[in-house]
Amino acid sequence: MTQRNDGGAAFPVPGLSQLPNDQFLHPHHGMSLRDYFAAQAMPVVWRDIPEDANRLQALSYLGRCSYEMADAMLAARERT
Repeated sequence: MTQRNDGGAAFPVPGLSQLPNDQFLHPHHGMSLRDYFAAQAMPVVWRDIPEDANRLQALSYLGRCSYEMADAMLAARERT
């Protein structure tokens, strides 16, 4: 099974103590770039969902489309 490209950390915060091997103690990587892109895509997708749509179906559609857009953005980054 191949691992999905998540783009790495969107807002990495290094730990306070740097170790000799250039690793940080207790780093905080934050959300992935894929999650960040998906969150940014949500308002665009949500805008196109009809008001009378079934709520559960609409939320499922929102999540699916937002991550499809995020994956497309990550793929575009690799091509440039």
